[in-house]
Amino acid sequence: MIYLPPADVNKEIEVNLVKAIRNHFSYKNLLTEIELRRILYQGRTNFLIALIFLFLCLLTISLLSKFEESLMKSLFSEGLLIIGWVAMWEPINTLLYGWWPVVHKRNIYQKIIEMDISIRTVAQAEENIFHYRFTPKKEL
Repeated sequence: MIYLPPADVNKEIEVNLVKAIRNHFSYKNLLTEIELRRILYQGRTNFLIALIFLFLCLLTISLLSKFEESLMKSLFSEGLLIIGWVAMWEPINTLLYGWWPVVHKRNIYQKIIEMDISIRTVAQAEENIFHYRFTPKKEL
């Protein structure tokens, strides 16, 4: 519900204001859809890159296993294994959780687009306001 001064309210302004609010949030909804597609595309691309990197790390570890056992070989092998899995962290996080806030925002915009919008005058608002008289609590 939107309250305006009585002089500013007419049918044309009411129709235009409702249309403007719907258009604004339709645009915000469209931008959110684009952002969601971008996040999911980036997540898939990063996941593919990280998967290839993990594969290369595991391949290098496999090649290192051909050499004799030493501290440097073990250190390098374990380091490559850890780095490979750490590279997978961000893409997996994006694909599992990164897109939920955008979907939430999109759902809010969709609800705003579908809600009923009514224009009222300030005088109508004052009629609906309850005037309460607050008195301090009496002590016993």
